[in-house]
Amino acid sequence: VTEVTLGCGDALVVASDGLTPVPEQAVALAARAATSAEAAARWLVDAALAARTTDNVTVVVARETGTR
Repeated sequence: VTEVTLGCGDALVVASDGLTPVPEQAVALAARAATSAEAAARWLVDAALAARTTDNVTVVVARETGTR
């Protein structure tokens, strides 16, 4: 178990190895630029499937919005 502190605007991506065909830069861009964490996760799954991943794909994206 690893504890991570996110700052406002940060995103955390946790994914299965099915996401491997998607370049790290694309993962980072999706996590930052998508309109929501859900949109980022959906885009990443679609990108892995488009890249013809040979494994199952699971993606979770969490964002710190700073609104508490």
